[in-house]
This record gives sequence, structure tokens and C-alpha cells, in this order.
Amino acid sequence: MTGIDYSSIDYNNKDKYKLSSIITEDNLLFALTRFADNKIIKIKEISKLKENFSLDSDYTFNLFQKNKLFNKNIEEISVAFLAKEFTIVPKEIISDNIKKYNNLLHSVKQYLDDYSIQKSYIDNIDAYNFFPFPKALKKLVSDNYANTNIFHANDLLVCQSKKNINTKDFILVNFHEYLLQTVVFRAGEFVQTNIYDIKTKDDILYYILLNLKNTGIPLNLVHVYLSGRVQKESAIYKLLFEHIKNIHFMDNLDRTDFSNVFLGKPKHIFFDIYSLSKCV
Repeated sequence: MTGIDYSSIDYNNKDKYKLSSIITEDNLLFALTRFADNKIIKIKEISKLKENFSLDSDYTFNLFQKNKLFNKNIEEISVAFLAKEFTIVPKEIISDNIKKYNNLLHSVKQYLDDYSIQKSYIDNIDAYNFFPFPKALKKLVSDNYANTNIFHANDLLVCQSKKNINTKDFILVNFHEYLLQTVVFRAGEFVQTNIYDIKTKDDILYYILLNLKNTGIPLNLVHVYLSGRVQKESAIYKLLFEHIKNIHFMDNLDRTDFSNVFLGKPKHIFFDIYSLSKCV
């Protein structure tokens, strides 16, 4: 089932592209950025896929092939996996001898038959993120793309929220259909990032308030920024608006980064995939 599909692409030309893809248990979100002018010219989201589809090599290959994601004009891919288990570790306590961190790695994921432990670096907080990444997916991208970059989906939000938000005390809340990602900065410094399963709109308000309680930020002072699959007309937004004084959508993205097909479209919907397109 396709939820988002905006495109101005024509593969019958000499343009080269970067593919950015965010993968959850049953969802594929991808964007194509044209190298010539650094504009996003296509974003598509396909939801309700086979559960844990990225563990199935053939299924994932066919999905990429069906959406023309192996096109020769695509020269680079960045993939972000939304794993619920992850561990962020400050750079200064990471040793060159990674064997010392076996206990840390196994606390992230103990059933490693289908996953390998991936390490990504989050530049603006000077820390590494350890997370499980599907072995089948890693092989697929390495076999089919010359240049591959791998991230955890929360890395993108930690990095780009700081670049796009000027307030010092804020929480960014990014919505998927059943998952909620949060990033908290206090006094301009990174505090925490989390992922939650959500079933009702009350769950969302609860997790926002829990984040504020755990980090000591007063509700009347915090700025809450919303991104992802949420609209101003939704019951979720109306509930949050009743309880939160300073609430915003992440729409202050650089419009020159988008092709004309996105004119008039709310940019907060695309913040996660936009953030991935900016990662190198």
C-alpha cells in the first residue's frame, strides 16, 4: 500500500541520483536526490509490507526492482534502519579494541542469526550508535550499489533536528504509523533519543510527557516539533495542542532542496527522509 508518492523523475536522461531509504519492519520509504542540483525529485512510501521483509533477500530484491531502484543512474545509496534496540555511546569511551564491548553489543541484540551489529557515527553529538542491521539487506545494498552508507533511523533526527531548530530546549517527535521517534535537547545539548510503539493518541501524549519528566524540562518552556505522518487536522494534533503551549511542525526546510513537484506540500511529512538525504 502506497501512502506517499510524489515524483518528477525521468530516467531517460543523463542525470545521476542518490537513493535514500528508511526501512522499518513493514515499511519502505525512499527518496531520490539529483546530484546536479541537489534537489529531491521523488519520495515514495510503501507500507503494510511483509513483516520483517528486509530479512527476506528475494522479497526485498523484488521490491527494489519493482520500484526501479537498481537503475544505473543511481550511483549512491544511504539506508537507515529503524531498529527498536540501539545503544548510543560517547566517542571518548570507545576503545579501538572493540572486543571489549562484546557485552554492550549483545545487550543491543542477542539473536544475531539474521542481524549483524552496525556502528554509525553521529557527528554533532560526537558519539557512536550500535544497532542491529539485517544481514540480507546489507548484502543487497553492497552487491548492487558502489557507494553505500548505513545509519540508524534516529541518527538522522539527532543530527538534523539540531541543524534545523534554533531553540535550546526542545523535543522532536517523528511519527510513523505504529512507531514514534523522539529526540530531546536541553540547554542546546543532546540528552536522549528513543523509539516507542504507539496504539492510541493518548500513548503519544504520554511518551512526550515522559520524555520531559525524565529530562527535567518544564512543559510550559519546552518547544515540541512534530514531523512525519501527522497532520494539523488530525485528532493527534488537536490533543497535543490542548496540552502543549509551544508546538510546531518541522516545515522550515530549505525549499530549494525540493523539486517543484513538492510545491504546496507540507515539508514536515518528509523530514526523516529529507534528513537522510543530507547525510553522507
